[in-house]
Amino acid sequence: MNSPVHLRFELADERNACSASRRFGTIGKRRSFGAIVWRAGSTNFPPWTAPTKVGSLGLCQSGRLAVALTERIALLDRRTGQFFDLISVPLPADFLRLNDGKLGPDGAFWVGSMDDRTEKQPAAALYRITRDGVELRHEGLIVSNGPAWSMDGGTMYYSDSRACWIEACDFDPSSGKQWRWRRIATPRRRPWPAGRRGGRLSGQLFELRSLVRVDHRILTGG
Repeated sequence: MNSPVHLRFELADERNACSASRRFGTIGKRRSFGAIVWRAGSTNFPPWTAPTKVGSLGLCQSGRLAVALTERIALLDRRTGQFFDLISVPLPADFLRLNDGKLGPDGAFWVGSMDDRTEKQPAAALYRITRDGVELRHEGLIVSNGPAWSMDGGTMYYSDSRACWIEACDFDPSSGKQWRWRRIATPRRRPWPAGRRGGRLSGQLFELRSLVRVDHRILTGG
């Protein structure tokens, strides 16, 4: 049984109207677990207690947070701190858990899983979560990480931070359809792509905690 995870926030900078990060666009984020939003001048950050490990978060139009827990997606009411189960993700083994995720331009929550053991194997996958259910979109992964999209939403980027590759595919923002997968980079060390900015895909190295950048010519095939 998983132990509760306590989430506590602190005001990092009062100069911003809304804190932002590369991974979640206009949503602020503490890199240790996920994303948060606050208004300048507010110092009221009550702790939230999650029932399991938190892999990632996404901000819904309602203001609630979509939260990737160990094996299910829940909605968090930020005012009350209550979690409401939304949907279970059918992970095929008990050593897998949900990991990095992001709300896509199609309105779905894209979240991947990871092998949580020390000796990891390619047993994880990428899922697309909608109100209609869970869609399996990519298999054979070790540590699913870094879903991101081009500015026009027409290209999706994705990585396996343990297998050490970054892939891209054509993407339909209206339906979430993917096609023409291609591997665009295989960094020498393990990458953790975190999103796009200024025409480049930026990422954090999984082990060394440094940054890598993929040139826009690689991203666009130019």
